Parts: sequence; structure tokens; C-alpha cells
Amino acid sequence: MAQSNSPKKPKSVKIILNGLFILCGFIFLLDFLFLSEKFDKHAIYEWENWPGFYAVFGFVACVLLVLISKYILRPLVKRDEDYYE
Repeated sequence: MAQSNSPKKPKSVKIILNGLFILCGFIFLLDFLFLSEKFDKHAIYEWENWPGFYAVFGFVACVLLVLISKYILRPLVKRDEDYYE
């Protein structure tokens, strides 16, 4: 019988998540370095030049997708428990 690695799993997941959070924070802060006029983002609208705009926009869009799918789309396509019986 193979030995379970369950004690190691939560620790490694926590390390990976912390690493991803640090990386996302670093990339978000890196956007503030490009505030100079030498760097042009080729934005169409002015708010696209705001530092961290795409990070915030992506987070809000992801949260909205989850909420819409959970509270609006799921009740539309959900079947009863005994649908196939």
C-alpha cells in the first residue's frame, strides 16, 4: 500500500499560492515603473494608462463571471435531482 502524502500537500499548496500572490503583486508594482512619458502603452482610452488598470479590470471581470454563472446561469440549466430516474 502506498504511503499518503497528505501532510505535505497543504504545505506545498500554500507555498505555491504565496508564490503566485507575490508574483502578481510584483507585476502590479512593475506597472508603476512605466509611468514615464518615454513608455507608451498605445492606449485608446485614457483609463488604460492608469497603473494597474488591467490587473483590476481582470480581477473584477473574473469575479463578475463567477457571480453571474452562479446566481443567474446555474438556476437556468440546473436539473432536478431525480431528473434521470
